Parts: sequence; structure tokens; C-alpha cells
Amino acid sequence: MEKREFSAADAARILHIPEKKVVKLAENGELAGHKVQGKWLFSKADMVLWFEKNLTDAKAEDHLDHIEELAENVPQETDEEPSIAELLERGGVMIPFPAKTRDSVIRELAKFGADRGLIWDPDTMIEALRRREEMMSTAMDNGAALLHPRRPMPNNIGDSFVIMGVSLRGVPFGGGFNNLTDIFFLIGAIDDKTHLRTLAGIGKLLKHPDFLPRLRELETAGEILSLVREIEEA
Repeated sequence: MEKREFSAADAARILHIPEKKVVKLAENGELAGHKVQGKWLFSKADMVLWFEKNLTDAKAEDHLDHIEELAENVPQETDEEPSIAELLERGGVMIPFPAKTRDSVIRELAKFGADRGLIWDPDTMIEALRRREEMMSTAMDNGAALLHPRRPMPNNIGDSFVIMGVSLRGVPFGGGFNNLTDIFFLIGAIDDKTHLRTLAGIGKLLKHPDFLPRLRELETAGEILSLVREIEEA
């Protein structure tokens, strides 16, 4: 049976930090969790939130490895392990991305997914994305944001996918250059394992020194897909 809650000791092992630091992070509100009979408990989603928050720091490569390790410990509904390029080809690229506000980013991405038959109930997806952003912005200091529901929504998507939106001007989204975000990913995963592996895969793309500078010079969806394939296969 899948383990749904983890002790501070479990979290320390998965996050590769001392147990005392896990407790301190939880007490300071930096690591989400809850207490039962005086002891801290954490969910996979709690730990993923912490990984996401730290994806772009000096130890990001370690965080990506730990996300993949966490992925190995959760069940998967299918045997499929698609690349980011495959998921992005399935989802599509919006360039130029028309959104100008934080809420319109969420609505445009969900509408695009619904129009392509990937999201069955866009309103439910929009609400889930809003709730996730209210918990903690998925915008990073590098100008990218990784939008996704807090948990996979297998009853609202036909298959796993990634949608990318490339804004030519940037949108105030809680992070990025001068508080502007210009690269948006919407991750739609059929299960936890696919979500974690997709998150780690996109994180590796973003950490590649050539990816974002070259991406921002491209003008078509086809060019962007080719770049993603090239970086993944390098």
C-alpha cells in the first residue's frame, strides 16, 4: 500500500537533510506539514513543494536527484515514461503567449489544454491551479513558472502532457526578472510518479546554461520543440 504520510525521520531521509532541520523548517513554516500527537507528519505533496521552492538554488541539481528518488517510491498508473519533448509535443507551445495578468495566465493555459482535448473540465483545472499558486508561487527567479495542481487530476485529463506559454513581454507572476515571468509550463500528470519525473525533467532543462537564453531567441513552436529535444538528448 502506498505510504501517504511520512515522519520527520522519513522526510529527512528523502530530503537528504538532518531530521532536526526538517523539524525546524516545519516549525518556521518553510516546509508544509501537520502535527499528530505532537509529532510532525508530511505528505509527498509537502515535500515536493519544498523541492520546488529550492529548485533554482545552489544545490538544485541535488534537489532534482531527490525528486527522482521520491518518484521511485510512489506507484505509477502506466508504464509510460515520456520525455519532456514528447509531453510538450502532446500539449503544445503557445507563442506568443497572450496572457497579461496572473489570472489570465492560468485561464489561457487551461483553455488551450481544453481546446486540444487534453483537459475535460477547464474550470476545475483553473480552480486547482489558483489554489496551488495561493499556497506558494511556482514562479522562479530565472523567469520561468511551473504551474500544476497540487495533486494529479487523472479524472480531468486524458493523458499526461506539458503545455508551454512564451510571453514576449513577461507577466507579473510572483518571481522572475524584475518580478516578471515569461516562460510558463503547465504540467498535467496522470499520476504522482509522472508528475515528479516531469518536474525533475523540466528542472534539468531550466538548469542547462543554454536552454533559457536560446529559448528566448526563438519565434516558433517547432523551433522550441527542437531545442527541447536537443537539450534532453545532449
